[in-house]
Parts: sequence; structure tokens; C-alpha cells
Amino acid sequence: MTHVEPWAAEYGLDGYIFELPVPGDVWQEQQNAILWPTNSREESPHEDITMQLFNNNVLPRTTTPNTSSVNQCVNEWPGDFGFSAVIASTPKAGKNVSWTYSEKLRKLYADANVACPIRFVTEQAPPVGSFVCAVAVFRESESRRENVLRCPAHRLPENALDAGSRVDQWFHCDHPQAQNCCDDANGGRHCVRMPLGTEPFSLTFGCRNSCPGGLRRRATEMVFLLQSPEGLDLARSVVQVKVCACPGRDRRHDEQQGEERECAALVARAALPSTSTHLDAYSTDGSSSDSGGEGRGGTFLLRVKGREMYEFLCPLHQSLESSHAEHSSSLRTRLYPSSESDD
Repeated sequence: MTHVEPWAAEYGLDGYIFELPVPGDVWQEQQNAILWPTNSREESPHEDITMQLFNNNVLPRTTTPNTSSVNQCVNEWPGDFGFSAVIASTPKAGKNVSWTYSEKLRKLYADANVACPIRFVTEQAPPVGSFVCAVAVFRESESRRENVLRCPAHRLPENALDAGSRVDQWFHCDHPQAQNCCDDANGGRHCVRMPLGTEPFSLTFGCRNSCPGGLRRRATEMVFLLQSPEGLDLARSVVQVKVCACPGRDRRHDEQQGEERECAALVARAALPSTSTHLDAYSTDGSSSDSGGEGRGGTFLLRVKGREMYEFLCPLHQSLESSHAEHSSSLRTRLYPSSESDD
């Protein structure tokens, strides 16, 4: 948006044009192309309080941020205020998308140097002066304390994410009041803190997970800590992040693998006998057994829900029965040789 200051003529600057960033105009086009979750855009009773925090430029204290809570593997924790990081959902994972988000996996897929929209929502207003601290960490426990940095090839000065950013920092936030910080108590871990507001902003990642000498194909995630003015954790939101060349392809692959794992787990649970599936146990002579199925012999009935699961387990059952019969016959031959062989 082009804006000429009214005092420009008084100082002889009426010929100069000042470019002022207006968040509403910057996001107008992107808002038409992305789909925000319906509940994230509804007005809440504390909307005016949150807007006041944002508009009055209530900045967090300048104390060194504390990110010790992310040294261990953490999960989503909305706290008492219902805090959450919301990422716009793309209609589908197409081939040529530069970023996409899987709500099912709660995972963001993006190419390097691509702006990904994000916003924060709360169900109740936090204390005045609360802020958000964004931290990038490796998901594996053995690398949890290691700082997430760009690879040597992307650390060149010409590849800097922003004028105020370090050349080795992995992510950049374009929030107008974002502050790049280092947690010296945790190995100089890079983090970004910003006041809690309702306006969306974007995250940009400057290095792919597959870059050699940098992330080295290790899984990463962004942890957003809602902290009090004193720096105490009030809530936490976690989003997995994968920076790759083909975000749409990788999202489809991961979602498919997730469905296969769920199906395999379902089959494994259905194949295991339990108190809910065990009905009666009979001894080999047909009499009722009170052993509860703990003996080796007996006949058991396994209930299976769904025709598809039944048809899947039938061949498996027949194969196991055949294998067991062959094994038993071979074992009897070895233990009890025939009388003809003894003569």
C-alpha cells in the first residue's frame, strides 16, 4: 500500500513516497487462496483484549528467554488458556504446491524460503504482557539439545533470511515485532519471541531437512511456548515441520504410511485373544475347562468385527493350522519312532 505522510510537504519531502507495510493488505491475497479452520476465525469474548495487546505494542521483557522445557520430547499442551498454533489448511496436496499442511498428522511441509502462514488462538485471555516464544528442535531425544542450524552452503551472507537474522539460523518470522534471541543457558539455541496477537504472520525456513552438513535428514518440529511476562510456560503448541523439495508428494507419502500403520495395528489387536473375545475353552476330550484358556489344549472362539477382517484372517488361520499339523507330525516321528524301524 502506498502512503504519503501528511507532514511531508512541510519539510519539503512531498516528492518522496513512503512504503508502509499494512498487514491487512499484505495478507489479502493470501487469505483468498488458503483455508483457515472455521473455529480459528470466530470472534471470542477476549478478542478485544488480545487486539489491545497487539495494537498497543506490548513487548515482552528483554530478559534472556528460557527454552529448557523443550529439552525433552513434548506434546501439545493448551494449558488453562486453550492456546494453539493454527496453520491454514490447503485444499489438497498437489504436485506443484510450495507448502502444505496435514491436519491429520499435524505436520507442515514446505520448500525452503517459502512463507507459511500461521496464527495463534486462545480460548481465554492470558495475563497482560504474555508472549510467544518460537523454538525449532530435533524430534529425536538424542539430538534434542542440539541447535537447529542451516547447512554451510546456505550460511552464505547472500542467503540470509532477513537483514536482522543470523546467517546460520534455520527459520525466520516476519512478525513486525518479532525479536531474534539466543538462549545462552541451552547452548545458544536460536528462538524468536513475539507478543500474542490475532494477526497472522508467516514462518520461512532457510534449509531443507536433507541438506548435508546441516539437519542431515533428521526430523524437526516447531514448539510455540506461551509464556508469562516473567518467562514461565503457560501453554505449548507443537507442529512437525519438514522442509523438502516436493511438499505435496511427501505429505501424501506420510499420510499413506500412517494409514498402513493404523491398519497393521488394528489387525494385530484383532488377532490377539483377549477377555472380550474369549468365550469358552474345552479340553481335548470335550469337557469344559475352568483354566480360562491358560492350558495348551482346548478350543477357542475369536470374535472378529467386520467381514473384511474375517476374510483377511481366514487364510492366516488356515496357514497356521497346516504349519502346526506338519510340525506336530514331524515331532511325533522324532520322539516316537515306528516299531518297524526298531526291528
